Amino acid sequence: MAATCPYRDVYTWDLHPTRPDIATAPSGAGVSSPLVLSENQVWRQIELTNAATAPWTTGAAMIMQGQQPLAQELLTYTSPKDICRVPVTVAVDLRGSFAEQEIERQLQALNWDNNHYAKIRQRATLTLRNNKAQPVDVEITLRLGGRAEQATHEGRITLAPYRAEDWENYRGSPAVNNSSTVLWKTTLQPGEKFEPTVEYQFYARH
Repeated sequence: MAATCPYRDVYTWDLHPTRPDIATAPSGAGVSSPLVLSENQVWRQIELTNAATAPWTTGAAMIMQGQQPLAQELLTYTSPKDICRVPVTVAVDLRGSFAEQEIERQLQALNWDNNHYAKIRQRATLTLRNNKAQPVDVEITLRLGGRAEQATHEGRITLAPYRAEDWENYRGSPAVNNSSTVLWKTTLQPGEKFEPTVEYQFYARH
């Protein structure tokens, strides 16, 4: 069966920094988190809407530009009128960077299960520049351990319970920390820079 379907390019940047649980030293003296993201890859994906009357079943998808193959990926099951995305390649003309800064620290802010916890507030700054010659639709997803409190540029915050994957060698109680996801959607013009921030807090045992 052959069918023509709506198509668009979308560029996705998914960040999931994990935090070593050493934000406070056992003596109570603060040390900065050595969090570093070595790679910030922005992926070009194609978004397809199933305009046919039958579902697309899961299978291999070959992406072509004229006679030139661009990528081969997995097309997931997609019902009629639903949308799916197929990754193509890492975009070389979009580069992101991530940095965080501590803005407040309260020692012994919480006592839980006979342990003291410091409350640490951070500000994360994301920077994404479009070096392409045309505008691009971009979606940025940031997931981190802690409770996101506010995000600029209309970032949508979703809170979830503690997730072990957000941390390295976590020593505290899962009850005291959330997992947060922040989503931004925007269109970047050629040469334009997008620089949202998010403020969040987490508890670290000390």
